[in-house]
Amino acid sequence: MKKLFAFLLCLTLACSALMMVACDNQQPEEKKQKVVIAVPDGAPALAIYQLMKEVTELDGHPVEYKILAGAANIGTSIVSGEADVAVMPTNVAAKLYNNNTDVKLLSLNIFGVLYMVGKTKLTNGVNDLLGKVVLNIGRGGSPDITLKLILDKNKIPYEESETAIEGKVALRYVTDASEVIALLKTDKADYGVMGEPAVSNAVKAIPAVNVLDLQQAWAGVIEEGSYTQAGVVLSSKVYNDKGFVDALYAKLESNLSFIYDDVANVKQTLIDNGSNLKVDFNSGILDRCNLGNQKASEIKAKIETYFNAVKEYDATFIGGKLPDEGFYYVG
Repeated sequence: MKKLFAFLLCLTLACSALMMVACDNQQPEEKKQKVVIAVPDGAPALAIYQLMKEVTELDGHPVEYKILAGAANIGTSIVSGEADVAVMPTNVAAKLYNNNTDVKLLSLNIFGVLYMVGKTKLTNGVNDLLGKVVLNIGRGGSPDITLKLILDKNKIPYEESETAIEGKVALRYVTDASEVIALLKTDKADYGVMGEPAVSNAVKAIPAVNVLDLQQAWAGVIEEGSYTQAGVVLSSKVYNDKGFVDALYAKLESNLSFIYDDVANVKQTLIDNGSNLKVDFNSGILDRCNLGNQKASEIKAKIETYFNAVKEYDATFIGGKLPDEGFYYVG
């Protein structure tokens, strides 16, 4: 009896040991880290519309979205680690890369949203701006450099002034689109540069007309299709995770058709995700936002045309030089 008891005890202990080994070998699947995607409020948020509308997880990673008040802090969000993926101006991405921030440009998604509005049409193009006051947002930013470059290429002289100057374009800087609208309504300026969807609001509020497509004006003096304004940037935390990046790109690829099909819900979806836009979107506004999705590595020549143009004007805009091959994500 004692021998039987001893045998059963040994057998029980052996089984327990085997079960413990088996449990040790069956480690629970590692939980994937959360990925934060940040985007400036406005047209850039449209680039990730489908993601915000229906995606809470990509390739097993929980996904959180942050809509920031403007583009000023979008680069900082990547540097600080607050965001892992961001939609940002391509020049900001280049500047980060040239300043040794470990990022890669995945795709181009915004091909220009800048327009000039006013109460009077431009019958002779930018030549009609001579002797007029033109408001502009973003001193030193994309709207400023784009307009100046177009004026320079057309040999149109300009000077910073709040009042008209004979034989020159008077450039007056303001903080945001609401100030442009207020000054145009009260006839304290003749024209103003801003981005969609603020342009559509201005046309209704002033009322005004959309007098100049700056993307078309750019194409006339630089190269068509080279106004590669903004795209999706990956931090080092995610760009080596091919499964995640492939899943992200697939949603970027289907975003354009998705957003047009869902245009009636765009306003509320953006508000639900933290946007302050109060715009009743329609297909016309979406058209003027020039949305798309192209792999940055596949249109590198177009991006470099854009970089070379602005570098000639102000090299600090892209961090002093063209970014090298490592800047472009190749998956």
